[in-house]
Amino acid sequence: MLYSKPDCPLCREAEHAVALVFGRGRVPVLNILEDRELEDRYVFRIPVLALGEVVLAEGRITVAEVRAARMRARELHRVEGEER
Repeated sequence: MLYSKPDCPLCREAEHAVALVFGRGRVPVLNILEDRELEDRYVFRIPVLALGEVVLAEGRITVAEVRAARMRARELHRVEGEER
């Protein structure tokens, strides 16, 4: 999930980086202004790339950071699968 808001240059950059790594439309983009709890949580941190409650990247998110976040997400998923 990419937490974002309209008229946010860093968010547009992050959306572009996420689209390059994952493909356009593959990662949901959520406007934090549509949910008061999300706005309170992320307003000073956006954009935020997260897997569930785990923040993988935030602030200025580059393609390199998205790639690293994808690797971390895979590792988290692998470890979670081993615990079952």
